[in-house]
Amino acid sequence: MIKLDFEEYLLNENKNYLGEKIGDILTALQDLSQNGKAMGTRQLMRGTEGVCNQIRKVLHSNWQKTNEKYLPTVQKVGVALMKAAEEKDDLPSIIDGAVGELEGLLDRMKVPVNTLATAEPTPAEPATTAPPQGQQDQQPQGQQPPQPDPNAQQAPPPDPNAPPAPPGGQPPQPGQPPPPA
Repeated sequence: MIKLDFEEYLLNENKNYLGEKIGDILTALQDLSQNGKAMGTRQLMRGTEGVCNQIRKVLHSNWQKTNEKYLPTVQKVGVALMKAAEEKDDLPSIIDGAVGELEGLLDRMKVPVNTLATAEPTPAEPATTAPPQGQQDQQPQGQQPPQPDPNAQQAPPPDPNAPPAPPGGQPPQPGQPPPPA
């Protein structure tokens, strides 16, 4: 008979739920971090207040004792964001720091996390992969080959009716006699 450890399942499920909530907050912060340069100050502050409301909801929820050890980090992020918003501090740098803190927290929780805004590739994944044998010359479906730059200076295509160029010399210019052979 299979022994089901239902209590362990519930503890793990609760931890994953907390990780999902923190992942939602992380996603919102990453979005603010990426789009913050295009937003105005007021819009950035409203987005930050929305994230702080999400943090407040997580902090005021009931969590098991085993998961409460992760909540002070979330609270620290929320306090830093609200303090920066109220004091009109350097909000983009605080948001970037909050993203790093939450990514570290989710890493310590060992819960899958979205890493949409991380700049460096993970060491487990190579930066580039070689195509399999036999597919090196084929373009992936849906992609087009690179187009030449229309602004680049290029020589005009050679005239198909022009005589071949002499070896080691310039082709004859129009209106000039060909060089002696």
